Amino acid sequence: MTETVQIKYNKGFAYISGIGISLLLITINLMPVDDNRGVIFGDIVFGLFLLYFFYKYFRPMFNGQIALELNDTGIYDFIRNQNVTWDNVIEIRKVSFGKGSFGLGIVIADKKQFIEERSFSRRLLCYFNNFFYSTPFIIPLQFLAGSDNEIVETVQTYFMHRNLEDSKGFGNKEKPDNL
Repeated sequence: MTETVQIKYNKGFAYISGIGISLLLITINLMPVDDNRGVIFGDIVFGLFLLYFFYKYFRPMFNGQIALELNDTGIYDFIRNQNVTWDNVIEIRKVSFGKGSFGLGIVIADKKQFIEERSFSRRLLCYFNNFFYSTPFIIPLQFLAGSDNEIVETVQTYFMHRNLEDSKGFGNKEKPDNL
């Protein structure tokens, strides 16, 4: 049995992003305009975006919630509310989005089933990820607490130990006849 690994939300990213969104809202309001209707509409849109951001990232961060969990059954991504079992994982690798932003690419055996289980908007994201990164399941590392390399190494090590345990003990399955 492998122990459960839990990684929390990155507080620094949430703070910086929240401050950046707030400054953008303030900057828009300070710009001189002749007609305030456009500014009011922009304020409403950015206000809603800020509320969503607070609900999605600040609240879990302040409550000390877990962003990523590795356990005996699989990988649970609480940021995007998606998961995959270890039986469906082929490889774990670091993916570069460019300009120093990285993600954790979980290469999946049955991509079609994984994508079909998602909502329409999530399916579009999965198709995009699959087209550009050859996997539909990517966890952005900026949301996770810790260094990118340490997180990737931790998940890869967990995956290797999990595979070794399954190959030694054949997991919960019976030993094949041909071995």
